[in-house]
Amino acid sequence: MFVTTGSVATPNAERYVRQLVKHWGHRLAIIEAEGVTTIAFGPEIILTLEPDRTRIVMRLTTPAEGEAVRFRRVFEEHLDRFAFREAPLAYQWVSAANWAG
Repeated sequence: MFVTTGSVATPNAERYVRQLVKHWGHRLAIIEAEGVTTIAFGPEIILTLEPDRTRIVMRLTTPAEGEAVRFRRVFEEHLDRFAFREAPLAYQWVSAANWAG
């Protein structure tokens, strides 16, 4: 499995994650627990979002790097639509092995 972790700065992190949950909730499996939202795009493609007051921390697990690139783009396009007043947001992604938090 390929794991990519990242963050995006926004003062509206919690609101945007709620909007994503509402948008994808009717067709994707979503689990919300203790401030962390997990979205399953399939059995092997999992996106975890953890919003706080200043940013969203993301963790994307995919079978290979190619899928990670594609799903990062899907996530970014959706989030930028919800954050149209701030868009485009500055996303920072790295492989989990290089993530410093």
